Amino acid sequence: MTLSGLLQNGFDAVYLGIGAMTGKNLGVAGDRLEGNVDALDLLRPNHHRQPFDARGKQALVVGGGDAAVDAARTLVRLGAGSVTIVYRRSREEMPAHPEQVDEAAAEGVEILTRRAPLEVLGTERVEGLRVVATEPGPPDESGRRSPVVVAGTETDLAADLVVAAIGQRPDLTCLDVALEMSEDGFVAVDPETAKTSMAGVFAGGDVTPGPKTVIHAIADGRRAAFGIDLHLAPEGAVVAPMEFVDPTGLSFYVPQTLSAEPSHRAGLRAATERAVDHDDVVVPLTEQQAREEAARCLLCAMCRSCSACTDLFGCPAFREEDGQIVIDELLCNGCGVCVTLCPNGAIYAVDEA
Repeated sequence: MTLSGLLQNGFDAVYLGIGAMTGKNLGVAGDRLEGNVDALDLLRPNHHRQPFDARGKQALVVGGGDAAVDAARTLVRLGAGSVTIVYRRSREEMPAHPEQVDEAAAEGVEILTRRAPLEVLGTERVEGLRVVATEPGPPDESGRRSPVVVAGTETDLAADLVVAAIGQRPDLTCLDVALEMSEDGFVAVDPETAKTSMAGVFAGGDVTPGPKTVIHAIADGRRAAFGIDLHLAPEGAVVAPMEFVDPTGLSFYVPQTLSAEPSHRAGLRAATERAVDHDDVVVPLTEQQAREEAARCLLCAMCRSCSACTDLFGCPAFREEDGQIVIDELLCNGCGVCVTLCPNGAIYAVDEA
């Protein structure tokens, strides 16, 4: 089965959602020595109950994202002698979830920040990692300050296992045609229709440029549905094009009767206990706690008597009858402010006819 074969054998459109399943090498001297491992090659076999042999290893994990933290915590559970995360920016700038970074530290993972790899040391296999200190450089157009190395600050770290967790790239060996690629090695697509440089071929998700999140992948699928529909029926597409709303300008009203924070928080097993097995780290809520949390729901599309419409809007068309908020049709002038204001979506406009 090939991409061109699918199109030649009757399929009118193909969507590529093959992801980015291959890790990136460190890109420094010595990163091919025995003892260099990609984070995915460490995590994938462990997921399939074929754990990587890390017993007694001095492990260095290079990277600051969720994959790096996952790899470090997994190494602890696999019996590594020591595990250190090496990251080129500050701890506050690590893209991994902060709570998971804290949990990793509690389990014995050392977090070494402001260090960048220069060379993997060794002759035939890994014997260490040479790193250099970094400091924030000048801000770029987005305001982010990329790290720059500080000359004369090289340090050698002892290690016999170096795990690269600096990102992933797509494996395009499954394609038998050459598609136009972006500068960073991903399949280039039209931003409105998700079509590639090959007619009838569309792509989305991690195989394409842009953020690598589940939400963006779902949006890519919807965008491609519009593009494929347009490709199959150019005279009149059925699927509507994607519309994106910038959430930064929106404000949300939280009724005073509700707390913005959950009343119950799931706990964690003790670090010394959870670091020796692969069982759940989080202690789940009890049934009673779960029921109490569920009772805090705003009941979307139903009036919850939160009083936002009367307390914040003060429209004379609103009144209370038998404990429920009702709108007097004679006093309502149809301005629509209450529709926007209602946090539950319980108020909506209707056609006067």
